[in-house]
Amino acid sequence: MGGNIKIAFSFLFLTALGLIFLWLGKLADPGFSDFPLRGGDSKQYAQSALNLLHYGQFSLSSAPPLLPDAFRTPGYPVFVALIFAVFKSFFAVSIAQIILQGFLVALFYRLVLRFFNRRVALLAAVLLMLEPSMIIYSTWLATDT
Repeated sequence: MGGNIKIAFSFLFLTALGLIFLWLGKLADPGFSDFPLRGGDSKQYAQSALNLLHYGQFSLSSAPPLLPDAFRTPGYPVFVALIFAVFKSFFAVSIAQIILQGFLVALFYRLVLRFFNRRVALLAAVLLMLEPSMIIYSTWLATDT
């Protein structure tokens, strides 16, 4: 990676993290008391992750007997379970997703740079960084991230 590309990569990564963390600060509002569990899907992924950790079974059931889940794929619940196992918090899952989103913006810059000039790549990465659903969903427990 050239010097200018490293600088742009770092700038985009850190700026994306900053924007998302600003949104995360908004989540301290009492209206977001169930953060990062937003809606049914979030709670189902959390339940699946807890069942994987506590019972070693992939299930949406909230109590034994645990019925197998054939509706969801296990990849994201395993990701959630691994982070929850280490940090004992779904908030930590949000932080991990925020970091991944920061890398996504920087990697998107690198991808666009392969096909276009630096100005176009930077513009595309900045537009991705400012896209509201990217900022919001990266903080929720959801596969949309």
